[in-house]
Amino acid sequence: MGWTFQDEPLRGETPAARITRLYTHEGASQRLSVLAAATVRGTVYAAVRVEDRTTGRAHVLCAVVLVRNSRREGFGHKEMDETMGPVARVAERAAARAREASVRRRLAVGDVLRPPAPVRLTGGHEAVAFRVAMVRARGNPVFETADAAGLRCRLPARLIAACAVVRGEEGAP
Repeated sequence: MGWTFQDEPLRGETPAARITRLYTHEGASQRLSVLAAATVRGTVYAAVRVEDRTTGRAHVLCAVVLVRNSRREGFGHKEMDETMGPVARVAERAAARAREASVRRRLAVGDVLRPPAPVRLTGGHEAVAFRVAMVRARGNPVFETADAAGLRCRLPARLIAACAVVRGEEGAP
C-alpha cells in the first residue's frame, strides 16, 4: 500500500485528529469508531472499534498509520497492518545504533579490527584487518589497513559492528 497525500498540510488539526476523522464512519454493514489515538514520532496509533451492524458483533483493532505533514508535500498518510511493524523496525534500528555506538566507544588507537570477509577498497586493494590510526572528537575512528600501512580509510558503522576487535598491538598481523 502506498502513501495518500492531500495538497495542503494540516492547519489547526493534529495528525491523530485527522486520522480519527478518517477512521470514524458508518456504513450499511458496519460502523467504525476510534476509541483512542496518539501520535508518536510520525506514526499515529489508534484503537478502532469495528461493529458489524447485521450481527451486532464488534472487535477492536490497532490501526498503525505513518503520517507526514509538510508545506511542500501536504498531509500524507500510509496505513499499515501488524505484520509490517514499524515498532519492530524502530527496535531493530535502535539496537543496531546501540551496538555500533558501543563498538565505536570501545575503540582506541592501535586496536585491530578483523572483518568477517576481506574488504575491497578503492583501487582494488583487499584488506583483511584494519588498525585504528586515530579517533576523532565525535568518536569516529580513522583506520589504516593493518597489512599495508599508509592506506587510510573510514569504515561504515555496520562493518565496524560486524568486526572482531583485538586490543592494542597484540592484533597486528
